[in-house]
Amino acid sequence: MKHIKISDRRADLIALVTIVAIVALAVIGMSFKPAGQDNRQANDAILTTFNDASLTIEAVNAAIISEGIKHPQIVLKQVILETGWLKSYGCRYRKNLFGFRTDKGYMKFDTWQESVKYYKRWQDRLYTDGDYYSFLECMYKIRNRCVRYAEDANYIRSLKGIKIDM
Repeated sequence: MKHIKISDRRADLIALVTIVAIVALAVIGMSFKPAGQDNRQANDAILTTFNDASLTIEAVNAAIISEGIKHPQIVLKQVILETGWLKSYGCRYRKNLFGFRTDKGYMKFDTWQESVKYYKRWQDRLYTDGDYYSFLECMYKIRNRCVRYAEDANYIRSLKGIKIDM
């Protein structure tokens, strides 16, 4: 078995994401051309959307605290887990930091900050008080069965395993 350093895996992941982005831009460039823009302008706009410099762990943490979200460290861990340290497609293109879905699929936000505001409204609607991990494990019941925040049975264990120093 070959041992791979994390830095090698991260480099491979960055290379893969770059290739996928280039292919996506090529496809979009062929079929999408906003009025008054050439393909390069359209592609630059897409790259700007993908590379949002304001999207950092520190900025997300500040937004969570600013919105008054309860249990901000746990919520920040949710962002990290849901987005793969802010690298996922859902995070970059949908601006969805929490994996929120509707019956039609994943929700899309205009900015990642809107996703944080939506989480605050969601939390205010469902969470009352008590252990937040327990809440995420059983937000409410339908026919005596708990509805979890995430489908993964190990979600809480994964959250607890994330170490952040803020």
